[in-house]
Amino acid sequence: MPREAGAPWLGGPTGAADIVAVTGQSLARGRARAITREPVDPRRAFRLTGGPVAEGPQAVSGPLVPLAETVVESIASGFAGQLLSNDRRRSVIVVGQAAGGQPYAAVRKGAVTGVHERTVSQVGAAAGLASARARAVLVLHGETDGVLGNAAYDRDLLEWLGAFEADLAPFLADGERLALLICQTSSVSGYARGRRSRDAFVTPFLQCAAARANLRILLVGPKYQYDYLDPAHLDAASTRAHGELFAKVYAEAVIGGAAWRPMGPDRVTVAGHRIVIDFHVPISPLVIDDTTIADPGHAGFCLVDAGTCRIADVAVTGPSQVTVGLSHDPPAGARLSYAFHNGEDGHSGRRYGARGCLRDSDPTPSATTGAALRNWCVAFEHRIDE
Repeated sequence: MPREAGAPWLGGPTGAADIVAVTGQSLARGRARAITREPVDPRRAFRLTGGPVAEGPQAVSGPLVPLAETVVESIASGFAGQLLSNDRRRSVIVVGQAAGGQPYAAVRKGAVTGVHERTVSQVGAAAGLASARARAVLVLHGETDGVLGNAAYDRDLLEWLGAFEADLAPFLADGERLALLICQTSSVSGYARGRRSRDAFVTPFLQCAAARANLRILLVGPKYQYDYLDPAHLDAASTRAHGELFAKVYAEAVIGGAAWRPMGPDRVTVAGHRIVIDFHVPISPLVIDDTTIADPGHAGFCLVDAGTCRIADVAVTGPSQVTVGLSHDPPAGARLSYAFHNGEDGHSGRRYGARGCLRDSDPTPSATTGAALRNWCVAFEHRIDE
């Protein structure tokens, strides 16, 4: 299946180094013990001393040193390794600052933590040490705002993009605009206990809304397909794989200029006791994969607020289509959700958390394992009207 047409704001290939910043909560820093101890590429992948991603008041500084993980595994090495494995002309500098457990209000520009300002300062330091330009900020964030029920998180992401673009303008190439790459929070079952708490945890849906609202916010996909250390944090191998997913989207959209959308619903049609969902599938066909993901039931679909109406079956009915069969016609106000209302409280990830089994057929191989970097469907919810 061909990729979508290019987006005019995005840049093209360059021989100069790319500066990529990582920010957000503890997932941005990483929590699992580092496994990428050797430099990714000592001549083409770099970090600042003290990095790649600092947390809280931790300081980083020059000079540039070869990129490797130190104490914990961040997405930095997976990102750089994947990017450089497919582009021999490029080099990359990864910098970053995070603040564990902090909502947007505490990491935004001007907040007391100084995370935003430290991130900008690191980009400036890297640009002063090399012939390099800023291209993107990678954001791993949203869990605390989900717990807090922040219903304005989509607007927060738009504001975040604007703040970074304004402050990083001196380090962008002429005529180029910054990209904000985000990932969907997939730990609603890890954090939120009970239906009321889950329904208030709206950041996954607002991340999708922000990406629809601005083409420079690129949602790389969800995180339920990974293994977790605890209800919130990925293990080291999954962290590295997640960095590779960021790199795949970065190469395609930021460097290659292609439009990017994650796998997700395009159209939902209710016809009697059937719900037909047509998906955007980056590389067709759509697949129900219950080998990688332990099926939570009905491939991850749930029907809530539906009285006695129940899901009877779920089937792939086209290369980009799924049909959900119901016991009878659903009442108005019922909600069909995916990868959200299932999973065990206190758990996240592909075996026990809120999850689903829908993915595309992207064959892009991981630079470390060779496994295909599939695009998994984002969590979503659709309300059935009369």
